[in-house]
Amino acid sequence: MKLHRIVFFAAVLASLHTATAQVSMCADNISAFKSAVLAGKYEEAAGQIAALKKDCPRVNEDLYTYGNRVYLYNVEAARTDADKKKAVEEALAFTDLYVKNYPSGSGEIAKAMLLSSQGAADKDLFPLLDHAYSVNKVNFTDYRAIELYFRLYYAKFSAKEKGFTTEALLQKYTDLLGHIAEVRNNVADKRAKLLSKQKEQEIDQEESMFLADTKYDESSLDAVADNMAKQVSPSVDCKSLEAFYGSEYEKNSKSAAWINGMVIALKNARCTKTDLYFNAVSSLYGLRPTYDVAYEMAQLYQKKNNIAKTVECYEAAAKMNANVVRKADVFMAIAELYRNSDKAKAKQYALKAAEANTKSGMPYLFIAEQYMSLTAKDCDLSEFDRKALVFAAIATLKKAEIAEPRFKNTVASMEQGYLKRIPTKKEAKAARKGKGDVITYGCWINETVTLPKLK
Repeated sequence: MKLHRIVFFAAVLASLHTATAQVSMCADNISAFKSAVLAGKYEEAAGQIAALKKDCPRVNEDLYTYGNRVYLYNVEAARTDADKKKAVEEALAFTDLYVKNYPSGSGEIAKAMLLSSQGAADKDLFPLLDHAYSVNKVNFTDYRAIELYFRLYYAKFSAKEKGFTTEALLQKYTDLLGHIAEVRNNVADKRAKLLSKQKEQEIDQEESMFLADTKYDESSLDAVADNMAKQVSPSVDCKSLEAFYGSEYEKNSKSAAWINGMVIALKNARCTKTDLYFNAVSSLYGLRPTYDVAYEMAQLYQKKNNIAKTVECYEAAAKMNANVVRKADVFMAIAELYRNSDKAKAKQYALKAAEANTKSGMPYLFIAEQYMSLTAKDCDLSEFDRKALVFAAIATLKKAEIAEPRFKNTVASMEQGYLKRIPTKKEAKAARKGKGDVITYGCWINETVTLPKLK
């Protein structure tokens, strides 16, 4: 009996060792296969697939993620109709294997998009995409698949198929808009991190492929959301949207994605003047603040003339965006806010904009205009000193041209106007000032002007 047990356990151990060795070998082979795909060596990778499908079908999903690229390449590279038909059949068989071994939805998306490219009927596509979206929304990130899925859903609604009611449509529309925003934010965040990393060190092939694949994803996802809004516009209006969201808001009030979809849907339909919209944006700002949400919140507060809250939200938006152009735009929005009420703060934020985006001339044009708008009451200046500030305004204009050469003609035109307002030699004599004298401006101006020879 003992001998039988020893033999049995030895057989089990041998089996486990063999299985472990097989998995290890598969991991190495799939890694080599992945490297070939990332390097664009599709013919080499194609030669490895047959063995991997046979020996390693469930070791790593990378086999299917990168394998799908190889099969799509074969479809595109086919030169004859017969070759293309064969390539499509092989690609579909591969997606079926993907679905069988990894029922996470990604295989169904791959199959649906391949079938769609070959002109398959809508009835064959919708079940695949609908199931993929329901089982694993996280992987449903291809903007083409999202757009196709909603088009198919809306077609069923338009055909008045059972279950595709107005309420169901609005729920799906809201859910997808929220999902698009999530995908867009994730792509933007990952791209920003990789682009920043790329400045400091070399990124790997997988990261390079991500940057190449997603180069236009943000704008494409925005376009998908816009197209969805156009599709539903004949079927919904502010009244129906507000009625739906009014009844659904409370039970979804903790879901950032759903609230985000609601905000986008209301904004797309231009239903933004109600308390419902303000409360939704405010709720989203608390649940998941992003640049876009903070910026929208600032604009809503600005319409309510709540300057303190407007500035607070603009500041938050600036902190949440690494894009120097957007950051500078936010600071300029604050500068405009203070243009007439607080020139010190207006200049402060214009300078922050110039610091954020050194290639923008707008902050300097703004500051020059602020100098020229000075009245006798501002900073307790004499009439001569106020006029002499024109020289500081002209120097500031020059900075705008240096930062942004496209303003060359604008600067030249503004300078001609400013020169007509410089003080005369007679005015300088009356003020006991002359060439070479330095005027120091305090207050919010903080500039010095050395007087040139006056006429």
